[in-house]
Amino acid sequence: MIKMPIGAWGKAPDPDYYLAISRYDYLQAFPHCPIFHAVQRQDTPLTIIKRCRQP
Repeated sequence: MIKMPIGAWGKAPDPDYYLAISRYDYLQAFPHCPIFHAVQRQDTPLTIIKRCRQP
């Protein structure tokens, strides 16, 4: 069994990637991570993928 420390909102403190949906301000989580990919419709973000760990 692998134990991971849990950060705010029950998420791992430094994920490799973070998949955010536009509800509940999840797009605001991990502000230090750059946006890797965004799915938008009519300039409205639907899903944002952030890359937190750099290779």
